[in-house]
Amino acid sequence: MVDSVMHVRLDVRGFLRALMDGWQSYLSALADLSTEETAAYLDEQGYDRMRDLLAGVTAQIEETLGAIPLLLRGEGVEQWDEPMLRAEAIARFSYFTEDEVRRRFALAHTALARMLAFLPEATLERPEIYHRLYMTIVARFNERRPPNMLTAPQQAL
Repeated sequence: MVDSVMHVRLDVRGFLRALMDGWQSYLSALADLSTEETAAYLDEQGYDRMRDLLAGVTAQIEETLGAIPLLLRGEGVEQWDEPMLRAEAIARFSYFTEDEVRRRFALAHTALARMLAFLPEATLERPEIYHRLYMTIVARFNERRPPNMLTAPQQAL
């Protein structure tokens, strides 16, 4: 599949579309990979198990869901420490089956879509909010994109 990359500044609808075309289609795209493709994808991503990869992604979404309300109130939030967040997520989700982790992954992305749907367009003028959403929805997706999915729209420089 050929990568199709648009360079745009996203509005709320653009973020919702990127979320729907990316993360909300992610699980079905993973299910379409062969066993060999899945193994190669996990290896490329630095994970041994799909459950651990999904746990890390879910934790990043949850982090954003917690950060946006704080940013809206003008409070500062720390940028996530990826290795620490990943390790904590793997440990936290280790008690769940892969099916439960997939369910939590889907719930987190649904919650993010709902939050976006109610976010006033003017909110995206605040760089810290735009950046957090962009990193979560677009940049992290492009880093984790399986080989059978297109690249999410990239921000214009």
